[in-house]
Amino acid sequence: YPDGAVFAKTGIHTGVDPQFISSVVPKGIRRYQLMVRNKKAYASTNGWGYALFDPEGKTFNEDPKITQDACYACHTIVENRGDVFSQHF
Repeated sequence: YPDGAVFAKTGIHTGVDPQFISSVVPKGIRRYQLMVRNKKAYASTNGWGYALFDPEGKTFNEDPKITQDACYACHTIVENRGDVFSQHF
């Protein structure tokens, strides 16, 4: 992915649909997750910067470096896809 690429994801809470109990439906926002590509600024995380925001758009109280390192640790699972879980159809 080129520098400047951005991925955004909305993490949601889910629950059972009371009218269709085998269905799972959104029940609220958990967090917003962002990653931005900048090979120079984020060299220690293979060129990706990561950020998490609560439902009100505020950062969590955790040190942003800890958050970024934790995100990157999971994304290394898909290093063969450029550290991106999403795939093209």
